[in-house]
Parts: sequence; C-alpha cells; structure tokens
Amino acid sequence: MGSGNRGLLAKLEAWGTKRALAFVLGSLYPGLGLDVAIAHFVSGSGGHASQWVPVGFAGAAGILLIAASLVGSERLMSGILIIFGSLSIVVGVVGTILHGAPLMSAVSEAGFTWENFVEALSLHAPPVLAPGAYALLGLAMLGLSSKKLQIRLT
Repeated sequence: MGSGNRGLLAKLEAWGTKRALAFVLGSLYPGLGLDVAIAHFVSGSGGHASQWVPVGFAGAAGILLIAASLVGSERLMSGILIIFGSLSIVVGVVGTILHGAPLMSAVSEAGFTWENFVEALSLHAPPVLAPGAYALLGLAMLGLSSKKLQIRLT
C-alpha cells in the first residue's frame, strides 16, 4: 500500500470510520434529490405535490447527516442515522408502490403477458426500482447506527 493510502487510512481512523461513512452517506442524498427533481419536474408538467417528498427529504437528510458527522456527538449522529434511516426506508417503499401503480394499471388493462409487461415498464410507468435507492441508503444508515458494528481498517 502506498504512503498516501496509509495517510488517508490514518486520517479516517482518527476521524472515526463510522463518522466518515456517515459523511459519505449524507453526501449521497443531494445528488439523489437532484436526480429525482429532474426526473419528476423536467417535463414541465409540475408533477403531483407528493413528488416533492423525496426531493425535500434528500435535502434535509443530506444536510443533517453531513452536519452531524462533522460536528455532532456520536449519540446525535447515531440518532440521526436511526431516524433518517427509518424515514428513508419509508420514502423508498412508498415511492416504489407509487411508481408500481401505473405499471400494474397498464398491465391489467392490456392483459398480463410478458410483452405487455415490458411495454408498460418501458413506456407507461415511472422507474419502479428507482425509489429503492432511498430504501437501500436507509438500510445502510440503520446498519451504520448499530453499536455492534465495528469497522477496522487494515
């Protein structure tokens, strides 16, 4: 391992690996929120008010998690990881259901065949798996909040 990598590992260990990972998770949310905002509102249709939920949540989660990882106590950071991790899972699951409803409607109208499913998935429905990114980030946050999790850099 190069000397530059050892220096980075030493800095991470001094800062705390969990804290560094919390910072990384928090920094993922603004990009995700921007991506969702573009997907929901770039068409100019204005969208439904519920489409602002993942955008606003991404901003709030990102800011609070980054702030807690930089200046907060371990207890505060853990609390934010638990609260926003749980909420992120809810946002992801609800988003998946809302994205899946048009798909199921289109498939049920046309009759369920593989061809109709693929057509409905590609032409008539929002990306069904996209909200899962929120759920996966939430699971990572809950895992990181565990006192049993110990990360050791070698």
